[in-house]
Amino acid sequence: MFSKIWTRKSTPDCSQPEQLKKALHKADAVIIGAGAGLSTSAGFTYAGERFRTYFSDFASKYGFTDMYSGGFYPYPTMEEYWAYWSRYIYINRYQNAPKPVYGTLFRLVQDKDSFVITTNVDHCFQRAGFDKSRLFYTQGDYGLWQCARPCHNRTYDNAETVRRMVEEQKNLRIPSELVPRCPVCGAPVEQDEDGAFLRCTGAECPAQLSRNIAHFVSRDAMDIDGLGAAIVDALIEKGLIKSPADIYYLTLDDVKSLWKAGSTAAKKLLAAIEASKEQDVSRLIYALGIRQVGAKTGKVLASAFRNLDGLMAASVEELTEVPDVGAVTAENIYQWFRQEQSAHMVERLRQAGVNFESKRVITDARFAGKTFVLTGALSKFTREEATEKIELLGGKASGSVSKKTSFVVVGENAGSKAVSYTHLTLPTT
Repeated sequence: MFSKIWTRKSTPDCSQPEQLKKALHKADAVIIGAGAGLSTSAGFTYAGERFRTYFSDFASKYGFTDMYSGGFYPYPTMEEYWAYWSRYIYINRYQNAPKPVYGTLFRLVQDKDSFVITTNVDHCFQRAGFDKSRLFYTQGDYGLWQCARPCHNRTYDNAETVRRMVEEQKNLRIPSELVPRCPVCGAPVEQDEDGAFLRCTGAECPAQLSRNIAHFVSRDAMDIDGLGAAIVDALIEKGLIKSPADIYYLTLDDVKSLWKAGSTAAKKLLAAIEASKEQDVSRLIYALGIRQVGAKTGKVLASAFRNLDGLMAASVEELTEVPDVGAVTAENIYQWFRQEQSAHMVERLRQAGVNFESKRVITDARFAGKTFVLTGALSKFTREEATEKIELLGGKASGSVSKKTSFVVVGENAGSKAVSYTHLTLPTT
């Protein structure tokens, strides 16, 4: 058989390098978007020979096989944690890239009006000659440390500290005096997941106090009505609260001057504070503000350990056995309860009479393994009440329809979720 399509003459060379060369020549301005692939092409690889050259000792002891995995490893001490991270930062920030990719790129655009948007944190653009004011680092810079919340608006150059950590580490540990600490409250800090930021871990850090209090009293946490931002700031300014636990030690004389209504509003606030002591421990777990522990995780942890003391005593291994708790979250929980500030705050909460026990008893398991999606206005329950009942019967409530959805509960004025289930042939109630 013969094709009915006539062959045509070949087109001129339209290869990507040629197209790019022509486009650059004509362009008045150039925007460069760069990710990890550019640094990889420059020789900043995180596995293979480069990993073995710099981290064979860590690999032998801890068993990971690339730099990325090493960043997530649950090191037992901060001295070991920073022995790894200081070396990681040093070779990926303070050493030149093995290949001149960034320098070549700079020469291509140096006469153009250019701007760079990058997720890379290795400083290669600046080192190659790109103007700092024309760079937007979306994830920061390995050479700068900053509280990731941020609890205060300042960055810190880490060059001298990192070099000392690398030079003085022995047996995969740095000297204890080199462990970085928050300059505001002195609590240990940790590297953020992308390696670009430091995060203060202090439960009573004064620079984070207003934010921590707002979270502690929020609706899904201890649900203390009356402690708005203005009242919290006034209490902090007066020195009456330096930790979320201090809320439970406030007196009528402390708070009655904060409202024009005087003692009436103050008494309502104190009553709300007193009532919050009886909240389920799942809410308290969430209120503590442990990284990656949301309201749902708080409920899961409360069900698994039954009380706060059980959670505090749990090992990383025991925590990772809990459904929906991954290795990173488990490490965050374990480390949080071993901070001095955390221990102090928890003990003050205990002395104040705050409930540490789980009141959420699964009455039966008829919904075990089932996932429900609620949509629209329910006639007999609020959304929160319905979710609670589902969970107490062993089920899960989800915010979106998927193939894992078992039932969609449709109320009045249901939205798109009510339509989604028809495409997945899911049962409704």
